[in-house]
Amino acid sequence: MGDILHAIESSNDVIMMVEDLKVWFPVRAGLISSILKGEKIFIKAVDGVSFKINKGDVLSLIGESGCGKSTLGKALVGLVDVTSGRIIYRGREITSLNRRSILELRKELQIIMQDPYESLPPHMTVFDIVAEPLLVNKIVSSYDELENNVVKALEDVGLTPYQDFIDKFPHQLSGGQRQRVAIASVLTLKPKFVVADEPVSMLDVSVRAEILKLMLRLKEEFDLTYLFITHDISIAKYISNRSAIMYLGSILEMGDTEKVIEEPIHPYTKALISVVPEFNPKTLRKKIILRGEVPSPINKPHGCPLHPRCPFNQEICKIKTPELRELEAGHYVACHLV
Repeated sequence: MGDILHAIESSNDVIMMVEDLKVWFPVRAGLISSILKGEKIFIKAVDGVSFKINKGDVLSLIGESGCGKSTLGKALVGLVDVTSGRIIYRGREITSLNRRSILELRKELQIIMQDPYESLPPHMTVFDIVAEPLLVNKIVSSYDELENNVVKALEDVGLTPYQDFIDKFPHQLSGGQRQRVAIASVLTLKPKFVVADEPVSMLDVSVRAEILKLMLRLKEEFDLTYLFITHDISIAKYISNRSAIMYLGSILEMGDTEKVIEEPIHPYTKALISVVPEFNPKTLRKKIILRGEVPSPINKPHGCPLHPRCPFNQEICKIKTPELRELEAGHYVACHLV
């Protein structure tokens, strides 16, 4: 896939490009273990991922807990260090920028965290939380300008009348209201690319649809591009135009969301789709159950990361890691058997 990425590197349509990205975390081992093994041990959270996101896209990154999708999202906005590979944002490589450059770029690259109960400082009022990015980045020059920006951000996310919320603390708000405050604080910086890290997974089912609709409306109003991280395929189908399936630090399938979900090719994608509840008896799928446990990202299997659990694995799957290949226009799959 590297040749494809190089060919599109200068395209104005591509806002974010990732090439062979690896994010490994060293594991502290005991003295005896270190001597016996003689090598450093790493958690391979993200292990050779490549993809691109066009301006205006919503790319859903779908996978089980622990597959590395949150780490990947944080790497894109500079919150975790990259081990190797390249991140190119709007034609500029940002992988090894210094701290000052990263802070400057952070205005355009924002993240909405998964848990609004933990991401909002409990000792700060709604006004202070939404105002903080403006003050830290020295965007406003007067208190009146600060107040106007905060009020507009609260109104943009539907916290109206703003007087009912502006002096409250996070514990005085519902889960949905907390997440709206988190989104408002992101909007104040007028970002261009937003990582949404499972932004509705901690909310009541009744509130999720409201937040998803809000995010889609804001996308159109502010010309945003999203990387939307989720483990819920039905949410990905609702909000995204493109989807990537992630497993054990690798992307196994990627393409138009409708194509990936309705016509999956990779065995892992097929297994994920097969267990999604169907309410129409005519479209019931045969469930595909992957046997065994997900391997540890410390001791990843050689070859295809899925091969120990894949019912179709062959000898080549145990030896050679499959490349992410374009099988149809815009539809990529990493599987030897396809």
